[in-house]
Amino acid sequence: CASVALVFFTGTVELDFGGDSDELTNATLINININANIEDPYKGEDVPSWPAQGSGLQVTIINALTNEWSQIFNLVTEDWDFGDPDAVTILSENSEPDTACGQSTGKIKVCNGDYGDTMWRGLSEIVVDGQDQIVSSVVKMNQFYLSRMGAAVWQYTLCHEIGHSLGLQHTDENFENIDLRSCMDYTNNFKRSKHPDETNYETLVSMYGAVSNRRLRSVSAQEDTRSNYIQKKHTELVEKLLEKREIAHLFGWRLIHKKSYGEEYESVVGSGYRLRVHLLLTEH
Repeated sequence: CASVALVFFTGTVELDFGGDSDELTNATLINININANIEDPYKGEDVPSWPAQGSGLQVTIINALTNEWSQIFNLVTEDWDFGDPDAVTILSENSEPDTACGQSTGKIKVCNGDYGDTMWRGLSEIVVDGQDQIVSSVVKMNQFYLSRMGAAVWQYTLCHEIGHSLGLQHTDENFENIDLRSCMDYTNNFKRSKHPDETNYETLVSMYGAVSNRRLRSVSAQEDTRSNYIQKKHTELVEKLLEKREIAHLFGWRLIHKKSYGEEYESVVGSGYRLRVHLLLTEH
């Protein structure tokens, strides 16, 4: 069964990938007590979003992935760029591969690397200011698991995490019901669920407005007013969370959303900034 980074964790893992298959077989699902589920506190108008002026969102995505991701990156960004209805214009910017994946103000940065046996396959880190506006986001793809999975899993995972970085929550969190064929749905059918669906595009229109002839009024990138201390604290918080999620509360993290296949954590960084981390979990 698949998962994506809304940071959640439990248990030990045994994976049976069945070679290069896009489907996972004979895998035991993450053993999380259903009674421990925590419903998403961010819904509707409460969801943090990028600053926009009602005529669509224009956002730059920095491609800091290694070369084997080029085709998947292009497919995923085209999906989000040309929605129907259309709310997002994506500008791509190439960068050297960067496993550390530092934040870049006003942009989404996408990276990959072998981040180890962490229990998450993909994650997004989103910086939010005091006005509930997204300041920046990074997406990380964990090659420890993905290197043994097929292209459909790669595409689903990247599509899912970029969706979070655009401000979307899950379309559906019931793993047992009928697949909605959306990358924002929890599913094990990656081949049929590796694209956004109309519901995702409509939600983005409700958040940012529709793009009119793909001519957007310019929205100035937010100035990064975080001090060096705050930025350093941000980095240290994420490192501690990913190293020891089971005791994340001791480092100032709050588990705000939890389902069997994903978790979301939030921490107050300081100076009005909050850090949210979504984890998409893998089986164990």
